[in-house]
Amino acid sequence: MVAALGAIGALLGGAGGAVGVVGKLAEAVFPIVDRLIPDPNKKQQLMAELLETLAKFDLGQLEVNKAEAQHASIFVAGWRPFIGWVLGVGVAYSFLLAPVVGGIVSIWRPGFAMPVVDGHLWELIFAMLGMGALRSFDKLRATDTKANTKR
Repeated sequence: MVAALGAIGALLGGAGGAVGVVGKLAEAVFPIVDRLIPDPNKKQQLMAELLETLAKFDLGQLEVNKAEAQHASIFVAGWRPFIGWVLGVGVAYSFLLAPVVGGIVSIWRPGFAMPVVDGHLWELIFAMLGMGALRSFDKLRATDTKANTKR
């Protein structure tokens, strides 16, 4: 059954694609299904149905994302870029502005410290960069749907 999940995962996008979420969920559900359903064929059918349902949810979310991106209102279409800019400003503040301004001000006020950006901003940055890395991974593997439609 684990081999079947691996094969299904490879079809859904490899180790970096949909398998990340779908595979983890399947790994969590498999031991429960294994205990409740002794028939291997029924187990495999149930897991295939689960993966198909999860794939439908992913496709639905992609359609929502497309509709948002094409919306006329900047508040609907622009929220993702806005978050990217806010995170970029947070990084610029943390690595450029705070050290420079803090160093200059500490000349006149020793012990002065600029406010620090907490770890929650970094979690969000890493999450967004991870999604960007998955997109690059798809491009490298030639599974990029945009590149495939232009050929």
